[in-house]
Amino acid sequence: MRRGHRPFLDAIADTAWAIAEESSWTVPAHQGAQKALAACRHRRTIVDLFSAQTAHTFAWTWYLLGNRLDKVSPLLRPRLTREIQRRVLAPYEARDDWW
Repeated sequence: MRRGHRPFLDAIADTAWAIAEESSWTVPAHQGAQKALAACRHRRTIVDLFSAQTAHTFAWTWYLLGNRLDKVSPLLRPRLTREIQRRVLAPYEARDDWW
């Protein structure tokens, strides 16, 4: 890695980790629907445009930076993979929502 690029990788890794820690990737307007579903005894993750866009950004980050992210944190890429799967892919594949 060329000298001088590490601060950018550190900032990207820190930002990605912080977003992965967020309790939800949905916009506030859609969180009401998520709470209503939780009240029905089965908590379902809402897959809205913003959560899909966040997963999209994470997937490109994972793809484009690849092994360079591992040098910053070997835990980051597996975490991004888990969050994309848990928050977007699994709920989308498990249901057929009318929208």
